[in-house]
Amino acid sequence: MPLRRERNPPGEWADIITRDEYHEAFFYHGSLGALAAVRWDKWKLRLHPDPELYDLEADPGETTPIRNGELIRKLRGMGIMFQEEMRTGTRPAGEVSKSH
Repeated sequence: MPLRRERNPPGEWADIITRDEYHEAFFYHGSLGALAAVRWDKWKLRLHPDPELYDLEADPGETTPIRNGELIRKLRGMGIMFQEEMRTGTRPAGEVSKSH
């Protein structure tokens, strides 16, 4: 992951995700490399097959999903921002950057 951790969200996310929130988030990838979950604070959003939000403080075993559209949107937005950062901030596999 790039160390710069930019936060330049499109308008949709600018009002709901702060710089600190984004920097504090963790991003989990599945065995095939796809983004599988986003964790921020005590919340974890599993992305597949359908988004499920968990309160890890109250339910560390992730047994009972929470219904909170606002938090789901926030964590989903963090995931989208992270994927975009990875897409634009990395070189394609197999390419070597030239040092000057």
